[in-house]
Amino acid sequence: MKFEQKFFPKYMGTMPLIYDRPQVATLVNQMVGDKDSAWIGPFEFKELFYLKTKKLPSKYHWFLKQAALSKIKDEMVADFEKSRPKVIVFKRAYSPWAGNAPEFNYFFTDFLDKYYVRLCSLNATLPDFSYEWIMGDARNFQLATDINFDSAKKDEILAEFEAKGLLKKGPKSASANPPCIEKE
Repeated sequence: MKFEQKFFPKYMGTMPLIYDRPQVATLVNQMVGDKDSAWIGPFEFKELFYLKTKKLPSKYHWFLKQAALSKIKDEMVADFEKSRPKVIVFKRAYSPWAGNAPEFNYFFTDFLDKYYVRLCSLNATLPDFSYEWIMGDARNFQLATDINFDSAKKDEILAEFEAKGLLKKGPKSASANPPCIEKE
């Protein structure tokens, strides 16, 4: 088949497009091993498809408004508390159908704030240096606010990410380390 025959129907919308450019899954794959668990959410099933790890922390792969039902949210948080993924990428400002994000995902952001840390909040507590992601922000993700890693293993994880060339430590500057403000 010629290039035009493959390209034109996809471009015009008569053939299905395949999501083949994951934005953060490749970065998460560098962060976690095959035996570690990781998750990208709340509604990022296309990114989950590209994770190398075979261990997802919960039977709930993503959630929508109906996740606010007590049974679903309780089971989901219990699953995450039991398996404690090394890395969770979570867009806190996301809410489907123009809803209010804090009302939609409060139960999960409470869990993240209790057990995980983000670079934007960590950098605010460091005295004279800060960490910065080597890779710039992806199109739909803000790495400093969306990537959460286990606070119990914070020092070990930071050293590992720095050794792998994912993070760099540098002098503290306000422009390089904005506060934790999520954008959709």
